[in-house]
Amino acid sequence: MRALMWMTLAGGCLSGLVVPAHAQDHREQSAWKGAKGWRAVMDTPAPDSLLYSVDMPPGWHVTAHGPGALLGDSTWSLDGAGVIETDIFLFPGESREGYGLFLGGDGLRSSPHWIGVLLRRDASVAVVSHRRGETRWIADWVRHDAIKPGDPTDAVKNSLRVDLGPVNTRILVNGTVVMELATSAIGAPRGAIGLRVGPGLNLHVTKVTLSAAGS
Repeated sequence: MRALMWMTLAGGCLSGLVVPAHAQDHREQSAWKGAKGWRAVMDTPAPDSLLYSVDMPPGWHVTAHGPGALLGDSTWSLDGAGVIETDIFLFPGESREGYGLFLGGDGLRSSPHWIGVLLRRDASVAVVSHRRGETRWIADWVRHDAIKPGDPTDAVKNSLRVDLGPVNTRILVNGTVVMELATSAIGAPRGAIGLRVGPGLNLHVTKVTLSAAGS
């Protein structure tokens, strides 16, 4: 297994975690730093200061005060079948944009093409394709009981896993299959992988891993 980030979290809860003021107010924050070796591509041109990140044990905190963004290590790529996993805490907020994983295409270039496997604050999941500024819904938003909805007072954790097989692709949240579709429907993606942070979202990431299918 190759790990972009791997951190453990005792008890699986961020209850009581205090987010520093500079993580809440972009006027005080520094430019995008990111994890070592990572880069960020925002949806539209904007000051780097609108995308805030900081190492915050346990894990890494990122807040998109402006446009959404793709985050990842440009040396990492998906070549056919594989398993991608992430653990993400969603903090209270008003944004109903999606967050999760992107895979395939050239997601870390300007005007990127990418596939998103996304969760939303209302406990929904969807799969979307972005190409040349156009959005196509491969699987539209659908709610599932396995997905933890956003909480108005505390962070909630969802574990997202994409099992990309040669024929079928399964999407699991918190260990439960929430969606299954033909891999051909998402174009058998190859290329960059990483995190998707929707506009206005405040997230804490404790794990991102890529491993071979069936491992």
